[in-house]
Amino acid sequence: MVLEVPRAKGAGDRLPKALSAGAELAKGSSARGQLPKGSSVDRGLAKASDASIAGGWRVLVPGPIGDADAALAFVDACGFCTTGPVPGIDLPNLADALNATAFSVWYSAWGWKDDLHFDKRLYYGRLIRAQPTFISLDYLPDFIAALGGRGQEVERDPERLYQAGRLSREAFVLYQYLVEHPEQSSRDLRARTGLRHAGAAAERAVHELQRRFLICKVDLTGRTRGTYSYVWDLAERFFTDAFEQARGTAPSVARGRIRERLEGFGIKSTPALEARLFLWQPSPTLERGEP
Repeated sequence: MVLEVPRAKGAGDRLPKALSAGAELAKGSSARGQLPKGSSVDRGLAKASDASIAGGWRVLVPGPIGDADAALAFVDACGFCTTGPVPGIDLPNLADALNATAFSVWYSAWGWKDDLHFDKRLYYGRLIRAQPTFISLDYLPDFIAALGGRGQEVERDPERLYQAGRLSREAFVLYQYLVEHPEQSSRDLRARTGLRHAGAAAERAVHELQRRFLICKVDLTGRTRGTYSYVWDLAERFFTDAFEQARGTAPSVARGRIRERLEGFGIKSTPALEARLFLWQPSPTLERGEP
């Protein structure tokens, strides 16, 4: 299954050599449920107001980001960010915040993405333009509702998407299997759905499902190079509270909040941009501004 770093063809879930040492460190200092302590981050940033981003998202960088707590404070302050820059748009991203590249950011962030997501302190997955993305818990219900809330249910309905030719066969098969068989490792999920040799098609399928908040990582099979692999399940099963909140949020309200945040970052939102970044589809109801 896919890892969020450049790797040799066929590397699957294996931890790239360049990051294996970092993973060993993460095993000791950022193990699940044992996030680094002693961060000097001002936690007040997590409640930054919209007015505080008048100078762009970079004013929200809380000084050096040296541990998971500091990374979480940055994500909470922004509301959402990608790990690396998104071409053509100045979205908040962890690489720029760390003065790193889209590759070297993983030397710091590799363990953070797992620990913070598994401990449900934020949401992580291939989301914004299918890039690795962090979403704060405050904004997670909005992202779910904005994509597939009332009047947009088809955008999170795998069967209807598949029948309409908007979801691949591989993605549909993976999803259907997880419905009946929770918490599957990458290897088992591929093997049991007949996709062991599907290669890039299976990887794209996982991206498709993540972008629609249908599946997410829920655990690891191990943290060393020989054991590192993801365990997958339905996103709604893992983040139950966020999906429950999303059901009570009108898509127009949810999109409005996210657009307001983008505007604060100096980004003018358009239907074309929203479709590219978030997969949002227009609807007569939303265009009329109805709740």
